[in-house]
Amino acid sequence: MEESSIKAVGINYTIALIGAAPDRDHVGPFLDRLAQGIGDVMTAALTTFNAGLRSYYYALAGLAWIVGPWEMGIASVLLTSMLVWRQVASPAARSFQIALDAVQEAQEAMKSE
Repeated sequence: MEESSIKAVGINYTIALIGAAPDRDHVGPFLDRLAQGIGDVMTAALTTFNAGLRSYYYALAGLAWIVGPWEMGIASVLLTSMLVWRQVASPAARSFQIALDAVQEAQEAMKSE
């Protein structure tokens, strides 16, 4: 199976699991397992999706080799810098970190109850 179709299947499975989940009144003791399973499927799908996107970015940088080796090197360095910025310092990364901190604090509070 092609990697892009694997990603689509993973995202489709996630959507199907969310749609098939029982309502809050009936999920009871299965909530943790259900949330973990859905999260694991979505994590796998998005990990391969992000890897696929990065490979396209680097393929575009590799096209700079047509111009010359220095240009390819410069394009690769610029691309890597952009990807590091997106992963660490972009507004989306900062917002994600704030949300992740809140989730971790909530989990710690639940453990201490």
